[in-house]
Amino acid sequence: MAKGEKLFYQDNKTGYSLVLGFILINIAATIFTLKAMYINFNIGIFTLYNIILTLISFLAAIKLKKYSLNWALFVFVISFLQVIRSFRLPELKNADLKQLIIILMLSSSVLLFLSGITTVSKVKVRKNYLEHKKD
Repeated sequence: MAKGEKLFYQDNKTGYSLVLGFILINIAATIFTLKAMYINFNIGIFTLYNIILTLISFLAAIKLKKYSLNWALFVFVISFLQVIRSFRLPELKNADLKQLIIILMLSSSVLLFLSGITTVSKVKVRKNYLEHKKD
């Protein structure tokens, strides 16, 4: 069985797993950030943003599992936003946690970026297989 043909019968477990890894690391970063934040209205905004990010990321994981190119490109956007977000953290009570939170957020964005790259490459293999099969 050709590699391209195999991709029509198997799910994209790599991209799916990498996005789930992003979600887990992002949840850990969120918990550390919430523990170190001052109590004000920023907690609500931060929490709401993370809930929306988690839901969208899970939807992206499901779509990447079925080799969606559009969602793979959207994962790159989310990864870029995560990098920007890691350097725009709210004011924290415990400044020592800031470096840990930045490392967690950057590593989570790397996982998202890798999931996008693997999905785009697998979509290209599937597309090339279809084009050669038609000939």
